[in-house]
Amino acid sequence: MSDHVPLFWKSENEPQVLSRRQRPFQFEEIRSSHSSFPQVMDQVWSQPQMGSPMLQLCRRIKDTGSYLLEWERAVFNRRKEELDETRLLLQQLLQKPFDPANQTELVQLPGKLNELLSIDETYWRQRSRAIWLKEGDKNSKFFHKRASNRGTPDTYAQDVVLQAIQPCVTASMNISPQAPYSMDEVKTALFQMHSSKELGPDGMSPFFFQKYWDLVGTDISNAVIHFLSTKEVPPALNFTHVVLIPKFKEPQDMSQLRPIALCNVIYKIASKVLANRLKVLLHVIIAPEQSAFVPDRLISDNTLVASKLAHYMHNL
Repeated sequence: MSDHVPLFWKSENEPQVLSRRQRPFQFEEIRSSHSSFPQVMDQVWSQPQMGSPMLQLCRRIKDTGSYLLEWERAVFNRRKEELDETRLLLQQLLQKPFDPANQTELVQLPGKLNELLSIDETYWRQRSRAIWLKEGDKNSKFFHKRASNRGTPDTYAQDVVLQAIQPCVTASMNISPQAPYSMDEVKTALFQMHSSKELGPDGMSPFFFQKYWDLVGTDISNAVIHFLSTKEVPPALNFTHVVLIPKFKEPQDMSQLRPIALCNVIYKIASKVLANRLKVLLHVIIAPEQSAFVPDRLISDNTLVASKLAHYMHNL
């Protein structure tokens, strides 16, 4: 029998018109430098929405992104052209012989050029963020083997073991984590975040919510508190972009890429509110011997200690 398969080819005489995909919204910090931006924000954010607090917030964020995309095309698309034109005009005036008629323009152009350069610097500073370059715990082969274990647990044996373990968290310690959530907790969690974190699927950065907290703070707090209290969240809020960052120039295989997960800011805020409540109990729950998932500790530390211990015992 032949291992060939037939290929059916149909030729179209009419040329195909390929539509360009619309660029997804990504909030740029330079937008906030425009004088009309606060009025734009007031206009778009104040539009009435229906549904739960979290659903209303998600719709406001989506509508804000769509509106700002159109507003940016009309206002910011000429940023580079305006910068080049201003620089060229100033250079031409400086090369001309002194003329009192040009003195006013010579005084005003450097200020305008500095303003445009400052806006451009803000744009590239946000673009060049590399705050993901932080060392994390090393994923050892042992860790992967343990994580992929599919054995059936013995529930009776687990119950026997758990009954013999003295609880670390007492009833009095459990009062604080179970207390109602407040707007202050949401605001604290937001302002603890780096303002120029990489953007998630919603296209928003912590900078946007920090800058306009007076306008959006109530909606964000109500949505996050509603989510944490009722555990109801729109599926779109939990969407995550997985991006592969190259460890080396021109990577050749997947091991040379570092995956990072880009979550929505609102999801990060809710997670950070929970993390802040758990921080006060970590010193009671986590033993000094545990190295993974604790600040200033690495899982590789245990490997080094075990290696040194084995070396010492071997030389006795």
